[in-house]
Amino acid sequence: MSKLNYPDRLFSLSDCHGGQELYSPLKSPDVVARLSEAVRSQFPGIQHFDTFGAPQEYYQFVVQEAVRLCRDNPGAGTTGLFINSAARTKENNNGQPFFRAEFRGGLRIVGTPLSVISGVRGDIKKLQILPNENNGLYGSHEQHRSSLTPRLVADNHGLVLEDTKPSSVPELPDGRTLGYVDRFGNLVLSEKGT
Repeated sequence: MSKLNYPDRLFSLSDCHGGQELYSPLKSPDVVARLSEAVRSQFPGIQHFDTFGAPQEYYQFVVQEAVRLCRDNPGAGTTGLFINSAARTKENNNGQPFFRAEFRGGLRIVGTPLSVISGVRGDIKKLQILPNENNGLYGSHEQHRSSLTPRLVADNHGLVLEDTKPSSVPELPDGRTLGYVDRFGNLVLSEKGT
């Protein structure tokens, strides 16, 4: 197998790194601030964030900011965002399937659940799903699939994914929700269509 061609910078947000305190917006690293710095300064590298306990709206806001930053900084190279926050269910022993979404500005997002990209569904250039069964990467009872799926961020990952329409992404609920709290306690509200 050839070496994987990963983006210039990669941000990994996972609720299963372990060993950290429960997510707290005032104590945990500010992912959006670090993402902004890395994209604007074209800083390469990998950054990992333990997001255990973070609400879904948090991931949605990070995704919206990543799409905006990459769109507004077209010469910044490629950026990858890996999000793992899908709980296992009785219906889905492995949790919801991982998706791979491509956006303008060199942004690729791999994650689960699909709802984390609800706020940017109109910006998606290409959307694919890695089925939980017979996917060539892990079996139907893989406990640590998030240790295998970040490879989907690479453009030469070598796996067969199922193309799907951006309309399959759930819509954001109507009304305002708390989207994000930064390190300084500033509240950011999200609203459908903004």
